[in-house]
Amino acid sequence: MSLRARLSLFVVLAFLPVGVVLLHARQELGDLARTTVARETLQVAHAAALSHGRALAETRVAIEVLSRLPGVRSDPAVACEDFIPSVMVDRPYYTVVGVIAASGEMVCTVPALEFEGNFSDRGYFQEAFRTGQFAMGSYQVARITGRPSVTLAQPVPGADGEVAFLLAAGIDLEALTNHAGIELEGRDATVTVFDREGTILVRFPEGATLIGEVLPAELGEAARAATGERVLGSFRDIDGQERIFAMAPLADPDPEGTPGAWVTVGFDPSDAILGADRVLRDTLLGLLFMTLLAAAGIWLMLEFFLLRRLSRISGTAEAFGRGDWDARVGDTPPDDEVASLARAFDGMAARVVELRSRESRRAREEIHDREERFRQMAENIESVFWLVDPDTTRSLYVSPAVERIWGRPASDFMEDDRAWTNSIHPDDRDAAVARLERGGEQPSEAIYRIIRPDGGVRWIRDRIFPVEDETGKVARIAGMAEDITEARHLEDQLRQAQRIEAVGRLAGGIAHDFNNIITAIMGHTQLLLEDMEPDSPLRFEVEEVLQAARRAANLTGQLLAFSRKQVIQPRRVNVNEVVTGIQTMLKRAAGDRTGMTFDLAQDPPDVIVDPGQLEQVLLNLVVNSRDALPQGGDIEIRTDVVDVDATFVAPRPGEMLPGRYVRIRVTDDGEGIPPEILDHIFEPFFTTKGVGEGTGLGLATVYGIVKQAGGFVWATSKPGAGSTFDLYFPPAPSGMPGGGDGEDGEVGEAGEAGNALHGGESAAVSDPGRLVLLVEDDVRIRRNAHRILEGAGFQVLPTASALEARALMEAGVFTEAGPAVLLADADLPGGAGPELATLLRKHFPGLPAILITGSAVADPKGSLKGASGAATEGATDSAGATLFLRLPFSDGELVEAVRRSLPEGSLPPA
Repeated sequence: MSLRARLSLFVVLAFLPVGVVLLHARQELGDLARTTVARETLQVAHAAALSHGRALAETRVAIEVLSRLPGVRSDPAVACEDFIPSVMVDRPYYTVVGVIAASGEMVCTVPALEFEGNFSDRGYFQEAFRTGQFAMGSYQVARITGRPSVTLAQPVPGADGEVAFLLAAGIDLEALTNHAGIELEGRDATVTVFDREGTILVRFPEGATLIGEVLPAELGEAARAATGERVLGSFRDIDGQERIFAMAPLADPDPEGTPGAWVTVGFDPSDAILGADRVLRDTLLGLLFMTLLAAAGIWLMLEFFLLRRLSRISGTAEAFGRGDWDARVGDTPPDDEVASLARAFDGMAARVVELRSRESRRAREEIHDREERFRQMAENIESVFWLVDPDTTRSLYVSPAVERIWGRPASDFMEDDRAWTNSIHPDDRDAAVARLERGGEQPSEAIYRIIRPDGGVRWIRDRIFPVEDETGKVARIAGMAEDITEARHLEDQLRQAQRIEAVGRLAGGIAHDFNNIITAIMGHTQLLLEDMEPDSPLRFEVEEVLQAARRAANLTGQLLAFSRKQVIQPRRVNVNEVVTGIQTMLKRAAGDRTGMTFDLAQDPPDVIVDPGQLEQVLLNLVVNSRDALPQGGDIEIRTDVVDVDATFVAPRPGEMLPGRYVRIRVTDDGEGIPPEILDHIFEPFFTTKGVGEGTGLGLATVYGIVKQAGGFVWATSKPGAGSTFDLYFPPAPSGMPGGGDGEDGEVGEAGEAGNALHGGESAAVSDPGRLVLLVEDDVRIRRNAHRILEGAGFQVLPTASALEARALMEAGVFTEAGPAVLLADADLPGGAGPELATLLRKHFPGLPAILITGSAVADPKGSLKGASGAATEGATDSAGATLFLRLPFSDGELVEAVRRSLPEGSLPPA
């Protein structure tokens, strides 16, 4: 609502209380008018009743006087002729006055009427003769005149004192009402006389038309219930008009106290109320005129001194709100509150413009800073951040990192919606697109490959997130694409390493059990050869069996090398010395058509490795390169010292740490290795050669030996470009002493003692006084060792477990000195061999021990670890010497091991 309308309404509301007072006054005036009308009505009713009563009283007096006249008593006719006419003078309301005989017949009447009826049945007649007193009849229609009337009767006694006749006067009620002098001119009023039954006897002003009708029920009930003169209230009259009625009883009551008739006067109050309404209307019109006049004056003042000026301020404010920053109100005379408001607005507008300029400048700087930070983040993070419109799938933003990963500028993806889809590898395209579509509903992740323009393939992890607006609708789809190619390669390499590790554990377990079988075969074969004549025709076949067993032993040795569970003899060595020492052997292994070159570093640090095993590694790699050069070529062996950093180590799984390493590189220019084969070359029994041309253990052995020495090996190759094998060994710690050949006393394939024992003969022992405690759970090895040692002159006490050995000790089987030597399996049921040796040495200090192993190893400190891990070499301390004998072993190797474990002078004679 406008200010003009509100002010106009205010003026009207200001005069509203006056209007309410006037309306209340109208109600009061109306009530007053009704009260006045009711009072007037009662007065008229009272006057009518008085008039009727006076007429009745005069008539009673008149006929009583006539009844006492002697002439009337003696001759009733005299009354009609001489006296009654004088009574009727000036009394127009008499219908007839006459004399009625005791028989009920009319004697005479004034005026004279011919009537032959009998009145003895009338109530007034009977009452007058019965009581001898004045009697008044009921209000009724007269028989003689046919008009509403009431009859008054006065008895006239005869000479005997009894009633002789009656003087009767009939009063015309209608004439009596007119005679009452009621002034009704100009007013809507009625006068009604009715009897006890509510029958209308007189009706003014309608006259005879309503005589004999019955009053309306509500009005009749109210009249009959009333007593005396009173205002009845507002009722609907017989003519349907609403009037205010007053009532008064007519004549004396009957013996029961009920009036004979009543008169009611009804006034229409509308005239009086209309008069009050006219006064009120005139007042309201005057008030309305004054209101309009005041409103017009106020409106003109508001229009010229307030509204136009406020409208100017409002228009300026709207223009300012629309962005017209130069909009101002200016001067608005006169100098009052409105002018102050205009000046305040102009001042506020000036300050807003100043603040806006300042905030705009600050916002631009903040936006610029945010954009700069976003740009720096987007340009420097390795992942690709992107935004897509979910409705059109159009790219809204692609960070610059896409050029590094996808090999295409970001503009390609912004300009072409299909660029992203087309870059996905065909095998991954449908799944990646489906993931993107689901990303519009909930966060999701897609891993797929892309093909770069240069043909390179990269692995991508794309995380997709819906971005909702304030209404919950998806307004953007955001994503972060990460290049996980290197991680995938690492995972593949890790899986490959785990697979090789698992196969290695399996191979080690198989080799250990296989060695037990081979040992039994070799022992029994040697036994056959000892008992066989030199010229026996079966000797050649038995020797072939023994050679086959030895070849099988070499095969299990390779399996143990791969699984890193063979007995080794690690020590500080110089890799250049190892390479130089076997140059001739390597050249011979390479063949005549293959050239060998050596490029050795100057004074490389020593490394900790078994030199025999390192020789085997180099020999296997040269043989492998030779096989890749069927037409001849070149093989190069290079040693150097390299410092590797985290970048180099990251893509190579395992425990390799950044630092300095001694590297041996073997390179050939052969056919190369296809990528699908390169991942499997270190797996045991994997070979690309034909059946019978290779065991598939050459490179597996290289892998096991290098890993067992704490080093790392990797192969790189491309088809047609040759292959390179890099061996990395950590430098030996400073202060660690070196070791000479054979000084550790280990018996095995890699040690000098082992080499010496191969093919050695069993020595006969003439003195059987030296006791060997043999503890071996494999019955074949136990029987074979028992046979060999007894044949060599030793006493042998065989047991199948560590529990049996402890039981023998606790039973006191041994003398105070105990057994001469303990020969036990390194991995026994009921307790490992080293634990048994420790237990026995508590009772027999300095007890020598020989541990038979197919999987145990020793470190330079002499601590033994079981089948779970690294091999250690034997050590001699105050507790006694410990030697290791690797399965499978020959008769001579076993005897020599026992001889070496015993002190000089305690040996049986050879």
